[in-house]
Amino acid sequence: KLTAVDKAATVSVLESISEQDSPGRSITMSDDTKLQLADERYKVLLQDKQSINAITSSLSNDDKCMLEQLRKELKKAGVTLKVLKDFKPNATDLCITSKSSTANVPENYVLAKVRTLKVMRSALAGIPIVTPDWLRACLEEKELVIPSANNCIRTLPPKAGTEHLLPLDSVTHTGPTAWLGVAAYAALLQRQSEGGGDEYEHLPLLDTSVF
Repeated sequence: KLTAVDKAATVSVLESISEQDSPGRSITMSDDTKLQLADERYKVLLQDKQSINAITSSLSNDDKCMLEQLRKELKKAGVTLKVLKDFKPNATDLCITSKSSTANVPENYVLAKVRTLKVMRSALAGIPIVTPDWLRACLEEKELVIPSANNCIRTLPPKAGTEHLLPLDSVTHTGPTAWLGVAAYAALLQRQSEGGGDEYEHLPLLDTSVF
């Protein structure tokens, strides 16, 4: 169980993450690359797994019922889906949370409905954070579907106001942005695991608060 100090440290890290590994050197990726690498990481983490440990955050009662239905369906397919009460480092495989219904979210930038400690810790671990749409996809296929595309949370909501999500330059739309922060961090972890070079050796990210 997290102490107050642990919680404060986690939030502090999330709020200070930036996309630079050393002074004067930064890492940049296109949005498409972030999404592609994030999905590759999720595939590596979950493909062929027979036992999945999941945590949930802010699900509706209907979504919880759907999760229980999926648990039973996957059991028939030989896959055990266990729901943990709290996030456990090196043990939690995915997080299931609701997505925001905010109208101004760009396509493919799927925004989480709420910013909880469970969701933030999952983002830092680089594990898939999926929406109830993923539950529906698994039920339709009657098997564990690898999280990808709009079944995944790509961005965490700011504490207040959408300005935190936007680039510094609102005219050219360039500069640091927190859109796709979850995908960006997972992408860097994936590139690092692939031996992407010295520029990916140090994490977390630089130049922008991604969470």
